Amino acid sequence: MNAQQFQLQILCYSDKLYRMARSILKDESRSQDAYQDLMIRLWEKRKHLEIIENRQAFLLTSMRNLCIDLLRKQQPNGEILNFSPR
Repeated sequence: MNAQQFQLQILCYSDKLYRMARSILKDESRSQDAYQDLMIRLWEKRKHLEIIENRQAFLLTSMRNLCIDLLRKQQPNGEILNFSPR
C-alpha cells in the first residue's frame, strides 16, 4: 500500500476514528494523540492492511482498543471502572 492508497483507503475514516476516541477518552488532546498514534501504527503496518476485508470495522476496533489501553494506563490497578463505549 503506497501513500496515495493509504490516504484513500484509511484516512477517509479519520473523522469517525477521532470521534470514537473523543467519546471514549473525553479529552480533546488525548483523543488527538490517540488518533495520531493509531495512524502511525497503521502506516507502519500498511502492507498488512491490504488483506483486511472490512477496513472500517478493523479501524474502529483498533481505535477502541487503543483508547481502552490508554484508560487502563491511567488506573493504578489497570482496571477501567464504568466503561461504556456507547
